[in-house]
Amino acid sequence: MKIYQMSKDIHKTIDPLRNSNFEIWNEIQKIIKKYTIPGLNKVNNSIFSLTAYRHNDMWVFDDEERGLVKEPFVHGADTMFDFMSGNVLPGVNNTKCSIAFSANPMPNNDVHVKHIEDLGEDMGDVYEVVSAFTSAATSFDGFQFWLCPALLSFFDKAPENIYVSVTSAS
Repeated sequence: MKIYQMSKDIHKTIDPLRNSNFEIWNEIQKIIKKYTIPGLNKVNNSIFSLTAYRHNDMWVFDDEERGLVKEPFVHGADTMFDFMSGNVLPGVNNTKCSIAFSANPMPNNDVHVKHIEDLGEDMGDVYEVVSAFTSAATSFDGFQFWLCPALLSFFDKAPENIYVSVTSAS
């Protein structure tokens, strides 16, 4: 099991102690911090990739290295994948969409989103579409969506900007 995931599981397990036995909870927190290296699960890439796929009528993705299995895209992020996969077009029903994404600008990126709100620890972040595909798709500009805390499996903190290139859809 990855140390990062183990740390999150321990935090979740001991959280009830916070109110009932704060001293024990606090000591366990200190031990976790002592042995957990921040960013240990992060890969020092500047460009990441994933393939989202349809499962039970939802867009999900797997990333074995980060311990993510069937991680769903919801609250607008699913709509982003409908858009990026081409499923918003008549007669298109793609079930996979592969993307490359980065906090740094990429040549000829298809989508650029900006961070607009941090919802707090373990609550995720809200992003807004700055530009999508071509100037003809400006109706999508300003669209807001939520990314869950799994985003922090790729980045140390929620990036101010994310640039996305669709590499394939089928």
